Amino acid sequence: TGAGGLAMLVGMVLLAQSQGTWRISEFRAMDSAGSPAIFWLILAGCATKSAQFPFHFWLPNAMAAPTPVSAFLHSATMVKAGVFLLARLRPTLESQPEWGPALSMMGGATVLTALILVFWHRDLKKLLAYTTIGALGMLIFLLGLSGDTGKMGEYAQKAFVALLVGHALYKGAFFLIAGLMDKATGSRDALEITGLGRSHPMLAFVAGLAALSSVGLVGFLGFQGKEYALLAGTGNLLALAVVATFAIGGGLVATRLAVIPFWTGPVSHPEAKPLPWITLLAPGTLAIAGLGLGLGIGTFGPQILNPAAQSIGTVANWDWIVFPGFNWAFFTGLALALLSIGVGWVWRPQAFAPFPTLNDRWHTLIAQIPALAAIPSRWIQGGRLRDYFAMLFGLITATILLVM
Repeated sequence: TGAGGLAMLVGMVLLAQSQGTWRISEFRAMDSAGSPAIFWLILAGCATKSAQFPFHFWLPNAMAAPTPVSAFLHSATMVKAGVFLLARLRPTLESQPEWGPALSMMGGATVLTALILVFWHRDLKKLLAYTTIGALGMLIFLLGLSGDTGKMGEYAQKAFVALLVGHALYKGAFFLIAGLMDKATGSRDALEITGLGRSHPMLAFVAGLAALSSVGLVGFLGFQGKEYALLAGTGNLLALAVVATFAIGGGLVATRLAVIPFWTGPVSHPEAKPLPWITLLAPGTLAIAGLGLGLGIGTFGPQILNPAAQSIGTVANWDWIVFPGFNWAFFTGLALALLSIGVGWVWRPQAFAPFPTLNDRWHTLIAQIPALAAIPSRWIQGGRLRDYFAMLFGLITATILLVM
């Protein structure tokens, strides 16, 4: 992420120089022959900050943070900053021919990677981390589709802003619920905890609300995000496949977090600690907000979602409807929800990821760095003063010659 931040810094400096201003609100659209380097440098920064494939593996490691920190930074705010910056720069950069293909491929690969890793994990926070990666990939993918000048582009933009807000609400609630489950039972194994709903019915209720928004039930804000994402993929099999992959991952995790631990099997932790009611206030507020915004979408859409769309350069005077009607997107979304719940119910891995992940390979590489660093260190730090002076003056001489 540090390297990505440096790349973004260089890209922003070049962009500001080409625009003659540092204010994003004053940026103009670059012509199609604009510098590709600006686009790729900014994209690299946004990709690393928002955990896009292949830079996604830092986010699950960040789950070592306390659960409220994970809920705030790693599900709702910090990780979305890169996505939102890219959205703010969409009017300036989308004229580049690389915009649509690059964002679509990167976002689609991120969604697919997240689903594969979700299948093989049982830890509650890891599961939520990987579905967060999938949601970020979905947002990037929708940005790639949003450049369409027709109805598909409008649907992609509506799906983007609805998912941006809806995901923050239900995923923030999920993270807090996972922390409360850990506090009550001492376990974060999604498939080890059972029967918890009998001793913690209010926690089960809040988890159910968040899960219904996650799978996209009518009346929840999550429904708007999934409905318009499906409509944005009309006639595009690749886009529909990406949306379906994202939906299956979300439903699978909702099943493992809100159904299996609370409503299946005997009570696995009879010693589970009671939770003070105030600890349910934060996740309950987020979960209820997902329902309230969904039911009140006709009012809240123009007040919240349309201004959000306008902030990313979209002229949004959209009408928002709680239930657009029985169309192919509704039935497809319903089928995906049932499929994902069924998969989550049936597929129960007995162990964590059985294959080396990018995270494992990264730590293997890091372990080799001290040995590699020792090779130039033995030459550079040889302990001979004259060698140090020779290198110092050699670099100064080379710099002067290059400048001349």
